[in-house]
Amino acid sequence: MIVESSVNGGTTYTTLARLAGLFPSGGELNTAPAVAAAFTPTSSQWRPKIYLLPVGTNKVRLRARSGFGNNLYIDNVCIKLQINPVSQTIGIQTEGIWRYPNPPVLNDTFRVYYHRVDFPNVIVDSGKGVIDASYVLTFDSPRAESGNYYRVVKHRNAIITWSANGIFYARGNNTSYNFLFPAGQSYGNNMAPIPSQIYYAMYSGDVNQDKTIDGTDVGRVDNDAANFVGGYVVTDLTGDSFVDGTDFALADNNAANFVAAVEPPGASPLISTPVESDNSVVPEFENDQQRQKYEEGKRMSSQQQVVDQPKKQTYKEYLEMKRNEFSKNTQK
Repeated sequence: MIVESSVNGGTTYTTLARLAGLFPSGGELNTAPAVAAAFTPTSSQWRPKIYLLPVGTNKVRLRARSGFGNNLYIDNVCIKLQINPVSQTIGIQTEGIWRYPNPPVLNDTFRVYYHRVDFPNVIVDSGKGVIDASYVLTFDSPRAESGNYYRVVKHRNAIITWSANGIFYARGNNTSYNFLFPAGQSYGNNMAPIPSQIYYAMYSGDVNQDKTIDGTDVGRVDNDAANFVGGYVVTDLTGDSFVDGTDFALADNNAANFVAAVEPPGASPLISTPVESDNSVVPEFENDQQRQKYEEGKRMSSQQQVVDQPKKQTYKEYLEMKRNEFSKNTQK
C-alpha cells in the first residue's frame, strides 16, 4: 500500500509511506501468520498507522500495488488537527552503565515505545534520546494520541523493559515515569536491584536482543574480551569502551540466573512462523479469481525456501563448551 498526499488538489502527489506485505518474513502490512486461504482479520489483527501530513495538504490517496499476496483491509481513516506534542521524560538506566552516586554519568541512547494496553503487540509511537546527569531520558512522541499506553524501553545490550501498567498520555502535556524508583515500576518487577542503593536498572547482557541472556550472549562477550575489543560495541556492557572481565561477569551472572524479558499477555508480535493450511480441506470459492488466487498461494508456499536460523546456545551448553576447552588445554 502506498500512502500519498497532495497540496495542489491532486495535480501531484508526495509519497508518505510504502507498506509491504511479505512472506515468510513479514512486512508492515502483515498482522497475522501467513495462510493460503482468503484472509479476514479478527479484532486483534488490525494495526494503526499515523502519518504527519505536510502543511497545506488538501488531498490524500491510498494506492494498492499487487504483490499477489492476500487480502488488504483499510478502515477508520480520519484526518484531524492534532495538538502539538511536548517532550516526555523517563527515569532509566542499565545495571552495566550505572554510575550513581559517583559522577560522571555515562550518557547512552535509549528508545521508548508506546504500546497499546488493550493490544500490547501494537506499537503506536516511539522516540529516542540520551539520558542526562540525573538518569532522565527526554524524548519526543510526535504521533501518539491521548490514551493509556505501556512505556517499553530498549537499550542496545539490555533486556527490554515494560512499565508495570499502562500510563495515561495527554498529548500536549509532559508525562514522566520513573523506572528507577521505587520497586515494582517495571512489568513483573523485572529489573536489577542496584547494590547498596534503593534503585533498579535494566538487566545488562542481552547482546543479540532476543529478550534472553544466555550462553549466546555470554559467548560473544567472552570472545570480545579475549580479543581485547574496544570502542562503542554491544558487548561493552559497562560502557567504558573496553570489553573485559567486568562485562563478562555481568552477562555470566544474568545468564546463570536465567534473566529474560517479562511482558504482558499478548505482547508478542502477531507475525510468527507461517501456518500451514490443512490440505485436506478446500474452501468454497465465489468465483474463478478466488480459486486461482488460492491455488497460486499454495504453489508459492510450497516453493518458499526455509532459512536456517542461527542456533541459540544455552548457558549450560556454553559452560560445557568452556569445560571441554579447558580440558583440552590441560591435556596439552
